[in-house]
Amino acid sequence: MTGARGPSPRAPQHRPPWLVLVAALMLISAARLGLSGILTLTGDGAVSSSQTALVISPEEAAAKAVEAAMQRVEQTHKSAVKTHAVAQVGVALLILYVVSAVFTLDPRGRMLALLAGWVGVSYHLANALFGILVLRPEILRVAPQMVARLSAALPGGKVDE
Repeated sequence: MTGARGPSPRAPQHRPPWLVLVAALMLISAARLGLSGILTLTGDGAVSSSQTALVISPEEAAAKAVEAAMQRVEQTHKSAVKTHAVAQVGVALLILYVVSAVFTLDPRGRMLALLAGWVGVSYHLANALFGILVLRPEILRVAPQMVARLSAALPGGKVDE
């Protein structure tokens, strides 16, 4: 059947194995992205630092420093972090919708997959900007302390260059 815009899309008759694999990877990606966004929005993303130990390894100290840095980022850039989390959840929901359209052999599945691809590219570009503008300054502030802590734990206390 042809209309004013051309032939209407036809539903594919089968799912090739590569399509099932790609859809499964998209589901995993959507789950990770959605959970990350939801945990950020609910405030459960940060690990509790109330547990203290008498002996702490340098790796644990570095992890605590990174955790404290991320908490400072969340406090100083609340709106940017919340916007980023909402974008994560939105992209995850779109990916889940696209995977369901592909698995149900919806004739619009290909168009939705292309849309999800472009939305994904846009999200990752925005994610890079978020990293550069919001996360990078705090990482640069914490990095020298972390390098010093970890290098002190190495035999001889020096970092190989």
